[in-house]
Amino acid sequence: MQTDQHTPDSITYAHILKGLAHRRHFTHMNTVFDTMQRNNVGINSHVYAMVIDQLSNDNNVRDGYKLYRQAIESGVHPDKGMYLALLRGCAKLGDIDLYEVLCRD
Repeated sequence: MQTDQHTPDSITYAHILKGLAHRRHFTHMNTVFDTMQRNNVGINSHVYAMVIDQLSNDNNVRDGYKLYRQAIESGVHPDKGMYLALLRGCAKLGDIDLYEVLCRD
C-alpha cells in the first residue's frame, strides 16, 4: 500500500485489525496497532475496543486494561465497546480485582 504512494487511513487499518483478529493473529495485531501509533493514524474508540477485546479473548485482560488507560490518556473517550470488552475479559478469567477497578472508573 505505502509503496504505491497511498497511505492507509484508520478505516483501512481497522479492517486489517479485524481480519487479523478473526484469524487470531494477536501478535500481528499488536504490530499493526503500533504502526498506527507510529504513523499518527487516528485511533478511535472503535479501534481501541477491537484490540482490547482481542487481548481479553487471548487471556490478556490486564494488557487490555493498560491499553484502555492509554486511550484515556491520549484523549480518546472510552465508549461502551471498550468498557464491555474489558468486563467480558474479567468475567472470562474471573479477575474480580480488575472488575472492581473498572466499576470505580
